[in-house]
Amino acid sequence: MASKLITAIGKSELGPEDRLSLLSDNFALARASRLSTAKALEVLKAFNQETEYTCILSICACLTELSRLFAQKTDSEEYRGFKRLAEQLLGPIGKAVGWDAKPGESHIQSLLRSQVIGSLIEFEHDETMTEAVARFKSFVSGEAELIPDLRLPCYFAAVEVLGKEGYDAVMKIYKESDLNEEMVRCMRALGAIPDVTVLEETLQWALAEVKAQDIFIVVNSVAKNRRGKDLAWEFLQKEWENLVERFGKGSHLNTRMMTSCTEFSSEEKAVSTCSFAFHLDGVILRFLSACFLNA
Repeated sequence: MASKLITAIGKSELGPEDRLSLLSDNFALARASRLSTAKALEVLKAFNQETEYTCILSICACLTELSRLFAQKTDSEEYRGFKRLAEQLLGPIGKAVGWDAKPGESHIQSLLRSQVIGSLIEFEHDETMTEAVARFKSFVSGEAELIPDLRLPCYFAAVEVLGKEGYDAVMKIYKESDLNEEMVRCMRALGAIPDVTVLEETLQWALAEVKAQDIFIVVNSVAKNRRGKDLAWEFLQKEWENLVERFGKGSHLNTRMMTSCTEFSSEEKAVSTCSFAFHLDGVILRFLSACFLNA
């Protein structure tokens, strides 16, 4: 039965609703240890010709979830295999949608382009990152426009590839902008820099200069960087009392920071998180307790 369903997915013999349900259900079962991850991956690999926006969103979410398992193993063959899988799934649709809007295309197509390019950059697809950096340079030099839908992935690629040069350029955009949407893009991209020292400075900058309601954006961006995940977790523990004083014990902002800073995949980190959680109370403790029970 499973092999027939996988074949049907690959041939698009099932409707988008059924394809989406199968992918979501298989990963939910794998997450609950009711299905092996290998079996879930077999289903995921069948989506290499997918074009439906809702299914692409689910594919990207599954890949992001899998990428956390390799956060500290980027030099391993397993991670290289994961990157090949991401390219196989997203490369074809990435080439199909391209970088530039086509005459008469739908709004969904525009959303699809932004999602696919962003995910290819997230999973370090070389060709996509090179193009993103080139477009970023043209944008900051004033040679070309960069549509808002593609700014975040281009900012992200520039900070990761160009390092401090890209970081300073994005920070300049942040400081000169009076549009909140643009400032949020910049904050989400700043955490991509590979330099650990700059990541530490970014966390302190967020606490000192960023609007209170936006601090979690910077902390989350650092936590999503494999080089900054431990830094963000240490920062959260160190500044917890300060954050609770500013936002309150039941603040959803603290919960959102805790969510991203505790996305670890080792038993050691689970013990560390659990140890810290037992000193908390209120909604955060209930949230983390649910995570431990579902792990």
